[in-house]
Amino acid sequence: MFHSLRKLAFISPVTLTLALASGCDVSNGTGPGKEQQPDPVVVDIPIAFIARVIPIDDDPDALGMAVSQNILDPAAFNPGARLILKDRAKYSATETDITSGLFPDRLEDPDDEDSNLVPAQIDIKDLESSPDGEKLLFSLRAPADPNDDNPQPTWNLWEYSLETGVAAPLLDSVIAEQGEDVSPHYLPDGRIVFSSTRQKRTKAILLDEGKAQYSGLDESAEAHAFNLHVFDPRNDDIEQLTFNPSHDVQPTLLANGRIAFLRWDNMPDHNQVSFYSIKPDGSDIQKLYGYNSQTTGPNGSEATFWNAREINDGELLINFRNRASRHWGGDIVAINTNGFTDLNQSNPQNPGSGSPQKPLSLIPINITENNPDVYSIGGFYNSAYPLNDGTNRLLVSWSPCLINALSEGKTYSCTDAFLAKANIQPATPSFGLWVLNLDLGTQQPLKPVTPEDNEVYTEAIALSIQPRADNIISNLDSNLAEEGVGLVHIRNIYDIDGNMSLNVAPMPHLANRSERPERFIRIVKAVPIPDEDALDFNRNIAFGENGENFMRDILGYVPIEPDGSAKFKIPANMAIALNLVDANGKRLPDALHENWFNVQPGEHFECIGCHQSGSLQPHSRRDAQESSAYLGAPFIGIELIDQNGTPVPAPQTGQTMAEHFADELGVRTPAIDMLYRDIWTQNSSNLEADISLAYASIAPNGTDTLPPANDSCSTPLEGVSWEQPTTCLSSANPSPFAQPTWSSGCRITINYEQHIQPLWQRDRRTCDPQPNPDGSDNVLSDNTCINCHSNDNQSADGMPLAPAASLYLTQTMPVINVPNDPDPNAVSQNNGCDQNRSDDFYASYRQLLVSRLSLELVDGELRPVYTSAYQDDTNEDGEPILNSDGSVRQRVVRTCTQLDAPANAGNAFNSVGFFSIFEGNDPIHTGILSPSERRLIAEWLDLGGQYYNDPFVAPLND
Repeated sequence: MFHSLRKLAFISPVTLTLALASGCDVSNGTGPGKEQQPDPVVVDIPIAFIARVIPIDDDPDALGMAVSQNILDPAAFNPGARLILKDRAKYSATETDITSGLFPDRLEDPDDEDSNLVPAQIDIKDLESSPDGEKLLFSLRAPADPNDDNPQPTWNLWEYSLETGVAAPLLDSVIAEQGEDVSPHYLPDGRIVFSSTRQKRTKAILLDEGKAQYSGLDESAEAHAFNLHVFDPRNDDIEQLTFNPSHDVQPTLLANGRIAFLRWDNMPDHNQVSFYSIKPDGSDIQKLYGYNSQTTGPNGSEATFWNAREINDGELLINFRNRASRHWGGDIVAINTNGFTDLNQSNPQNPGSGSPQKPLSLIPINITENNPDVYSIGGFYNSAYPLNDGTNRLLVSWSPCLINALSEGKTYSCTDAFLAKANIQPATPSFGLWVLNLDLGTQQPLKPVTPEDNEVYTEAIALSIQPRADNIISNLDSNLAEEGVGLVHIRNIYDIDGNMSLNVAPMPHLANRSERPERFIRIVKAVPIPDEDALDFNRNIAFGENGENFMRDILGYVPIEPDGSAKFKIPANMAIALNLVDANGKRLPDALHENWFNVQPGEHFECIGCHQSGSLQPHSRRDAQESSAYLGAPFIGIELIDQNGTPVPAPQTGQTMAEHFADELGVRTPAIDMLYRDIWTQNSSNLEADISLAYASIAPNGTDTLPPANDSCSTPLEGVSWEQPTTCLSSANPSPFAQPTWSSGCRITINYEQHIQPLWQRDRRTCDPQPNPDGSDNVLSDNTCINCHSNDNQSADGMPLAPAASLYLTQTMPVINVPNDPDPNAVSQNNGCDQNRSDDFYASYRQLLVSRLSLELVDGELRPVYTSAYQDDTNEDGEPILNSDGSVRQRVVRTCTQLDAPANAGNAFNSVGFFSIFEGNDPIHTGILSPSERRLIAEWLDLGGQYYNDPFVAPLND
């Protein structure tokens, strides 16, 4: 199909406005372009490019258009590529096919041994030159194995030496196949940064957790997540730099030594692809540009920044196109990342002028996709690469605007006459190589596509000498690195986008506690999700009703100091989010960290404050965010005391309380439990109450059953299996000087059946100290949850009742149906009478999280509460339907009463229907669940209300 579309006008008439010639000699030698005013002299610049066949989508609805290139599918395999080297950037220069002989020819028909041998079909992308122009990096995927049952090749890193003329893989074949490796780029110290699914450090941490090693899926659960890694050719070592649960791709080196890359932020309710930057050791991750610029395409359409390269200080040259592009290209745009953080947000510390996104194309380009009525008169650019010769010229891969006349089977240029034809659509692009002179406003052909060509030319780069980037050396803390942790300092949680909250300013520690409900920082970790080959577990059951949060662990808690600061250790090398929680363990509204981040071992990570959800103000970019609005020490009316009750030396001016605490008593270490004791004053009358919400308060460490909620009864009910949701030691002691040892390997993993359901079955009876005459317990009350929220519910005089609040907290529940209508001829129509039960879950799980039927007991039969209405039944023509006796058949419409779910999967704070009866003045429920039990339930809900948070505990698919 593709070859039939190659009969096209190889230079569109539109390009006449670009002052095109028939050929261009960038090195100013002789050639077809000699008669044109020559560009400035550039001596002997080799160039490399990919000659490929653009694959055609075989879906009939695609009408012969190209398969989409999707930035979120870095592992896509489009065979039919060759890597070509021209020894000079000259029209007539010698070309060398670097890759055609790398793999043996294959049978044209793998099932026919007598079929012809044909060249192996490989794919190539991500060309990159070494700083000295002597080597070429690229990604290559070997030919597919015709036997689908065999493991297929992965993308590998390759290097070509101009000196030796040899192309070879960088990694041993066994190691190379451990992940999809793409987008390699040289670093100043000789290492190579690349994007990969191998997730080397993530796998090691899984092993430390006692799990199998596997690469986690992205947050759409469709492909393995790509993260940045570095390869050191001096010792063949590979290290993982980033840990985003979704993709980190297309790294590029900046002049300041940092690595810019595209990150896919794909937390629930987020779906941004934007620039971040890090140091080459993976530390100091920051946003760079575009997080709030997702719809900067035509008419507010989605657009993405592909294949960035720095061309000036802080200015990135990018290919501006859709996430999924059938055009395989778009516009070329220069982005001013120094002066801007987003399209509509300048850098407050270094304001830019004009627009940060400046198109460099000579004729406007329209990147609109999937609209057959929209054509890009300026064609499309597949790539652009600076020649780095001081001439402000770019080596570009460009296709003119082309259309397919579907009824004629021909391809035309986008002239007014051809655009007026009927039944046309955008054609497959025809990329050739050109030189764009930004100063002269000209574009000259270097290797345009001709009618005889069966390939297009993409991803062209020049192997020129490049300016050396800075080599950044980070100052990491070796002691913290040995613990496998970094350090986070949040200067003030009440500093919102550079402004202190008026309710607590200027000295938060003096504000009323009601204005400061945030008491702890909860450290949350994303659980890597295995693919079906690694573990074929039932995701629908495991992820539960919410589903979108997948699985989460809690790593621990640290208290927020009275002034709103926090300084604490945090596990390194994993995706982490921070939540602000209240004294009851509930995440507060808008207190969810909306982006994953990670620290390197030994890293000190500084954060000024918090960020208003939806705000366009720069955040997580140090050279752009506002200075801290919090003044810090001295602290009026308060001082820190040590474990002997002695005041410590005064803080340094400007220090936060967290810094002062760390200097005098050591950096806060997270705890498995929520523990706080006020040691910030010597006046005991002003001390805040202790907070102690501990798993050890539910059941002692090391036990495997839940003890009775109180010990007033001498004969407890049958024990309920339960174990703490952590293997680390729990403690109820709130003193900061007596907390148990915590390590970076501590996890809180909550599974509903193991940790929540047992709470409803726990023995909550209260007995009189004086037993019955026969010696048995004299039970005064039985507040065991399943005593009332089950079929066993009874009135005070022993009469059966419907489950309290029509809520089952048992593992199972009966099927409850609307009774048949007395009229045997009537047709029933039930509205809202779905019981919402499922045998995949314990009954209590769905009863808590989805709406349920209101129930009543009628003549000993449990039935839904409903209303009935009768109407004449009619056929599809509106005519009455008659019974056999001639009467009109009746349709009875029964509408059942549905009750709202008491709990909210993903939001404990908004689960008012559940928590209010335990925390308020409800005469029955107040105090039944202990604060530590409520904390556990709040954690489960805040994490997403999953049924399982450990894939290895979840049931497997049949």
